[in-house]
Amino acid sequence: MIRLFPRAKFEPASAFAGGHLGRRLVALALLGSAHLSLGAAATESKIDFARDIQPLLVSRCYDCHGAEKAKGGLHLTSLAQALRGGESAEPALVAGAAARSLLIRRVMTADEDDVMPQKGERLVPAEISLLRRWIDEGAVWPENVKHWAYAKPVRPAL
Repeated sequence: MIRLFPRAKFEPASAFAGGHLGRRLVALALLGSAHLSLGAAATESKIDFARDIQPLLVSRCYDCHGAEKAKGGLHLTSLAQALRGGESAEPALVAGAAARSLLIRRVMTADEDDVMPQKGERLVPAEISLLRRWIDEGAVWPENVKHWAYAKPVRPAL
């Protein structure tokens, strides 16, 4: 009789600890921890307004606080307008101080009457963290930032 699949041998647990499997598990654990630390370093890089913040504002805030509409008198389309604030006479953000920024308080509040955004789903913790870091880093908001889709492509020199 020909066996297509030979019977597996039973190996006691002690064989795994010191054998090839043990070394492979240690190597895998080391690679995994290196990957996580590299990912954390990349995550902690300086926030870029055009890449990280503007898309968030466009998708979550501009329906009510964009160029066309300014609910509560607040436009979030420029740094000057965000610093001016809306009808509350309080700036939406305080550069360098996320904890004092109305924007952060409004996206984090549990009060359903004050929470932002009013429509749609709330910001997830990662989005709030991104806003906090950006504000704490000084809320760098370059003027005349265009979405990449509206920038004219430039052919690189060869």
